Amino acid sequence: MIICIQGGGEFADECREMDQYFLSLIPDIEISIFAGASEHERAAQLTSENAIGYFSSLGRSAQRITDVRQAQALVLPGGSPRLLLEALLPHRDFLAELPAIWGASAGAMVLASETYLPDRGVSLPGLGFLPGRVRPHASQQEVAAPTPGVWALAEREGIVASLAEMNGESEPRRLVRQFRKA
Repeated sequence: MIICIQGGGEFADECREMDQYFLSLIPDIEISIFAGASEHERAAQLTSENAIGYFSSLGRSAQRITDVRQAQALVLPGGSPRLLLEALLPHRDFLAELPAIWGASAGAMVLASETYLPDRGVSLPGLGFLPGRVRPHASQQEVAAPTPGVWALAEREGIVASLAEMNGESEPRRLVRQFRKA
């Protein structure tokens, strides 16, 4: 599986290089947008439209889905990690078989073994694809002084790699790339 995790501020010009690299690794796979982290249907619709337009600007078509079992390459935009985790946990085994998952902010958070829910002030088990937890919207100080077990990602920054590379199971590391603002 190819994974892309981003710190937020997704679908921006500063993310284009990172997202083009992700797409280059999955050239023939359909892009599916699941806006399950949105609090309201209108927000989900706007997020999906924004994502579809963005991926179209990168030369790839994308479609909105409301059932993750329709996904091939799954795109998980930000929003509420609680809502997204509740929507995805029942389908964890299906998700584990996907060729690619892209997550930004809440979408990145739920991919980890631990997911912090800011609206509840608690951490719960996440989907478990990545070790530790993801800290989106991290400050440059947090990124510069990493905490063990935490993927600290600033907005419009991220990592693209194979799942095996992100879990330290693959040598040499061929796909892993970290994208940071200049």
